[in-house]
Amino acid sequence: MIKFRLSLLLLPLLAVPLAGWSAAAVPVDSEGDSKATSEERAGVWSETVLDLADRIAIQKEGRIKPLATMAAFTMLRMNGKRTLKAGETKLGPTEWLLDCLFFPERARRYEVLRIEDRAVLDMLGLRTDGKKKRDWYSYQFVSSAEPKLMELWRTFGQIEDKQRTAIQGHLVRLAQNYSELGGLLHFMDFGRLRYAASDYPALAGVFPDDEVVTASQIMQQLPALFTRLQELQEQPENLSAAPDPESEAGQLLRVIRAIDHGVHEWSALPIFPPPDGQEQWLSPGTLAVQLFEHPGGLDAQIQEVARMERLLDLRDDPAAFEAEFAVLQGSLEDLAERRGEYDKIDMEVSYHEGQYFFRAQWLFVLGFVLTMVVALRPNNPWLYRLTRLFLLAPVLLAIYGIVVRCILRERPPVSTLYESIIFCTVVAATIGMLIEFINRKRVAQFMAALVGAAGLFLASWYEGMAGTDTMPQLQAVLDSNFWLSVHVTTIALGYAASGFLAAALGHVYVLGKLFGVRKNQPDFYRNTARMTYGVIAFGLLFSLVGTITGGVWANDSWGRFWGWDPKENGALMIVLGNLIIMHARASGTIRDFGVSMGAVALCPIVAFSWFHTNLLGVGLHAYGYNQHMHDLVWTIYWVEGAVLALGTVMYFMGRHKATTPAS
Repeated sequence: MIKFRLSLLLLPLLAVPLAGWSAAAVPVDSEGDSKATSEERAGVWSETVLDLADRIAIQKEGRIKPLATMAAFTMLRMNGKRTLKAGETKLGPTEWLLDCLFFPERARRYEVLRIEDRAVLDMLGLRTDGKKKRDWYSYQFVSSAEPKLMELWRTFGQIEDKQRTAIQGHLVRLAQNYSELGGLLHFMDFGRLRYAASDYPALAGVFPDDEVVTASQIMQQLPALFTRLQELQEQPENLSAAPDPESEAGQLLRVIRAIDHGVHEWSALPIFPPPDGQEQWLSPGTLAVQLFEHPGGLDAQIQEVARMERLLDLRDDPAAFEAEFAVLQGSLEDLAERRGEYDKIDMEVSYHEGQYFFRAQWLFVLGFVLTMVVALRPNNPWLYRLTRLFLLAPVLLAIYGIVVRCILRERPPVSTLYESIIFCTVVAATIGMLIEFINRKRVAQFMAALVGAAGLFLASWYEGMAGTDTMPQLQAVLDSNFWLSVHVTTIALGYAASGFLAAALGHVYVLGKLFGVRKNQPDFYRNTARMTYGVIAFGLLFSLVGTITGGVWANDSWGRFWGWDPKENGALMIVLGNLIIMHARASGTIRDFGVSMGAVALCPIVAFSWFHTNLLGVGLHAYGYNQHMHDLVWTIYWVEGAVLALGTVMYFMGRHKATTPAS
């Protein structure tokens, strides 16, 4: 059989005279005076409905995930945060998503689109008063400039990320978010596609017992409708002239074109598990494509479309809506379980609800405050022991979060930049706590709390800035659990030791000397330098092993051990930096102050290897440019450069003072 879509293209005589028609159906007046009720219902969802919605599975970014995950990261990307203020009500991601689907007339007025600079509005010809430079705007507000926005998106979208100006980048992100939000607001339009049989006699032969024909019914009978349209086309009177729009052929063409028109608008949420033998999940839109191209075996998915249509009809009846929604969720869950693709959905929902890293982050902050109190009360052993035990809580909580992520992903915990930040933070904090339990000098405990809090804040910032799922499908070159475990884990341990903990301890020494902290306690600085040296030795071991295994992996994947790729150069710089410090210390060329200065210098080296090489746009490890990350890296360079400059000045001033004879 000729494919439906291709067959439609072979009907120019039918399509041309109808090209100006709206593809939408003549709506059946089924809403009555429900607008006020709908407005009141928006944003008010029972806990049962929210829990059911959270646990609906969806295929996005190449993996099966809960709808809750998709909603949270979509809102974060558009809004910059995971809550939305709608009037006097605060909406979470799932509440907002449900409003977009079932109450779009209200959701289009939610100020969910964050615009970073008012200059973007000026480019679009939009005027607003009383707004800040960075503020939030509604879909309805931006839609008045949609043609201009799409035109500029096409223009600026052709420019490479790092070549765009800040305003151009803001506009491209706004256009992407606006388009994605429009897809959510129009997703349920298939449920509003209704045909009164009395107005469409052409449907009476296929649906003799129905007064109103829905999209799901049309999908079910699409082959029959299309066959009838082909028969009518072959009649002699239709071969040379377009049919009357009110004729049977004209009505059938209009109905089929309405389904074809909805293919894009109904495709935002692939929540229908496909039949056996297919990998890609279906949305109502992609289901329509399947029905156009190779119908058959899709009855279960069409039944889900019918359930969603009933949900739209029941949106103003909370009890009935909840009951029907439970049926939909259960049916979708059964389809996914038959394919073995639902087993981790509940665990992922619980993982995100647990907020392990967010809680650990604030426990580290509280632990840092306690270490400051201990510094003020050094003779209180019970307070010191309490603080040491307290800091175990965020370490263990973060470790638990990492373990759960490993189970969910079936990967080592270092397959993305976000995960590597979390992993290095927890490793550095754990090493700090182990050092504290051994020497009990209180410095390592202080640094563990500081590094833990700072690292988790960095991870949280990166997650919010990127606004994308932190458990994405791996790039093909990284899809190896063995090499992720051997190379990436070991190199990340080197990052944690050299770039986090050793650098932090080096800052304690240099800045402490600079500002005269404990200037009469030489043992404090001696012990800090010894800890720094020990952590550098630890970092050297894992950096060296990680670099060598990285070369072996490169040989296995790309056919060469070493290619002077920027990432490879960065790894070599870390190894050489550690080696130079250790050899200089062993030879007596540098002492405690030199070791600490070297540790500070390791921080920008690690930042280059870890972050900056991803932004260069060259080499095999360039994973995309990001302006925020670019700014962060250069901030690190400037700050560390200033610390090194101050330390150098202090060193030479100290030497000059030591060689100047007393008067």
